[in-house]
Amino acid sequence: MNSQYEIVLIMTPVLSEQQRKDAVKGYIKIIKGGSCEIVHEENWGLKKLAYPIQKKSTGYYYCVEFKGSGQIISTLELTLKRDEKILRFLTVKLDKHAIAFNIKDREKAKVKKESPKEEEVKAEVTEAVVDTPKAADERKKGDVQDKESNATKSEEDTKADDSKKDKELVAEEETTADDSKKDKELVAEEETTADDSKKDKELVAEEETTADDSKKDKELVAEEETTADDSKKDKELVAEEETTADDSKKDKELVAEEETTA
Repeated sequence: MNSQYEIVLIMTPVLSEQQRKDAVKGYIKIIKGGSCEIVHEENWGLKKLAYPIQKKSTGYYYCVEFKGSGQIISTLELTLKRDEKILRFLTVKLDKHAIAFNIKDREKAKVKKESPKEEEVKAEVTEAVVDTPKAADERKKGDVQDKESNATKSEEDTKADDSKKDKELVAEEETTADDSKKDKELVAEEETTADDSKKDKELVAEEETTADDSKKDKELVAEEETTADDSKKDKELVAEEETTADDSKKDKELVAEEETTA
C-alpha cells in the first residue's frame, strides 16, 4: 500500500544556486526511480539554524512531498548521509490529517499569489454596483463574511506556521541526538585508542624485559663456560705438575742408581 511522505533537506549555505538545484534534482530522480510520485516541492530558502552545524549557522531548506511504497526511504537516507552538501534531513510519514492540512496550506498559498490587477478589477466592479438598500445589506453581509474568512485564514496560517516550526524543531532535536551519539562514539573511540596505546606500551616494556632476561641468560651461560674453561685449565696444570714431579722422582732414582753402580 502506498503512503505519503515528506522529507526536509538542510543544505550547506556555501553552495551556489545552481549547485543547490542540481542536488535537489538528483534526489528527486532517486525518489522517482523508486516508483514514487512527487506530490509537491517547496523551497523554504535560507534560514538561521538553532545551533551551529559543521561550523555553519545557516542552511538552505527544501521540502519534498511524495507518494510511494516507502521502500526507497532507506536508499534515499543512506545517500543523504553520505552527501557532504547535506547538513541534516528529516523524513516524516504523513497521516490523513497531515495530508489534508498540506493541501489546504498549498491552496492558501495560491490565493495569496493572486494578481493585484484582479483585485483592482473586483474593486471597480463593486464600486459600479448601484447603492440600493438591498445592495448595501449584501455588502454588509459580504464584509462580515470577508472578516470571518480573513480570521479563518489567519488562524489556518498560524497553524501552518506552527506545524512548520514543529517540523523544524523535530529536525533540530534529531540532529542534536545524532550529534550527542557521535560525541559518545568519539569518546568511546578515544578511550579505546588510549587502552590500545597503554597495551602497546606494556607489550613493549614486556618485550624489553624479555630481551634483558635473554641477555642476562647469555651472559650467565658465557660466565659458566668461562668457569668450565678455567676448571679444565686448572686440571691440566695439576696433571702437568704431577707429571713433572714424576719425572723429578725418576731423575733422583737414576742418580741414586748411578752412584750405587759407581
